[in-house]
Amino acid sequence: MSLVPRPRTPCPRPAESAEIVVVGAGVAGAAAAWQLARRGHDVLVLERFGPGHGRTGVPQYRRVGDGDPALAAEAWSWWRELERETGAGLLTVTGAVDHGDRAVVAALAEAAAVRGGRVEWLEPRAAAVRWPGREFEGPVLHRRDWTGRLAADEAVAALAAAAVGWGARIRYRTTVKAVDVRGADRVDIRTEGGTVRARRVVATVGAASIGLVAGRVVLPPLGLVQERVLHVTGLPSGPVVTRHIAGSVEYTLPLPDGRVEIGREGNVTAPVPTRWFPGVAATPDPHDRTYTTSPDGAVVLAGASPVAVGAGFAGHRFSLAPALGRLLADLVTDVEDRVFS
Repeated sequence: MSLVPRPRTPCPRPAESAEIVVVGAGVAGAAAAWQLARRGHDVLVLERFGPGHGRTGVPQYRRVGDGDPALAAEAWSWWRELERETGAGLLTVTGAVDHGDRAVVAALAEAAAVRGGRVEWLEPRAAAVRWPGREFEGPVLHRRDWTGRLAADEAVAALAAAAVGWGARIRYRTTVKAVDVRGADRVDIRTEGGTVRARRVVATVGAASIGLVAGRVVLPPLGLVQERVLHVTGLPSGPVVTRHIAGSVEYTLPLPDGRVEIGREGNVTAPVPTRWFPGVAATPDPHDRTYTTSPDGAVVLAGASPVAVGAGFAGHRFSLAPALGRLLADLVTDVEDRVFS
């Protein structure tokens, strides 16, 4: 009889599990995880990169106060709640000045008035005197409340920290290879390190990762676009100034260091519109941003049980993230075959 023991068959490692897995810890995934965790759900976030991925070394800020009025109002309240939970200073109230498309500007005024906000109308010449270095067209709206600047990098970090504070787990540097739906209440999420089992999954996808949910959820085509912004001197600080035009906006955003960001959303291939800002210094500092968007630039929220998908949280839509995260949480916990964009 041999004294050499027979090789033992290794016991399979039990799969990690969670009630809800969130794929991606950017602003969309972190917002959804926070909303789900604070409701008491068992949440695991899987993120391909490390914490703070995407930071360029240049602090990032976003305009607050535009977009769907109901979502903008809800998002503002959530940002304030996030500040209370984490102690982070995220929002800076600057006020907002809107001009250009009269219908859009009138709708913004009406939405502000419904909320009880302070609004003021000015003629273009009077606006140029009050905020020098800028030119205006048409009636000019000044909104004093619930508008301003959001610290984008700090916002993502605060959302992730708050989610963890409510019990969520975040696994960084974990690449998701596939999302396999096994049934109405079972999803296997395959990663480089093994399989995670979940009842539901929220996938916050980009143009490069949309294949994870291909065939499960009907989505519009997603693509990458590049936006160039200018950080300039020569413009006095002040409110966020937005010129609304067909399918796009042109804006100035005051930065904490005294400079002003000039940018365009919607038609990102056009030159940055410095002609509306004659006070700009001759040699602005350009910065490029690349992000995922849908054909019409709208946020995409879609669900087909047991999968929910979020995409397109760029530009001013970034500032709506807590409200959109709430919608994603609603979607994944009571999923019907539907799409919101």
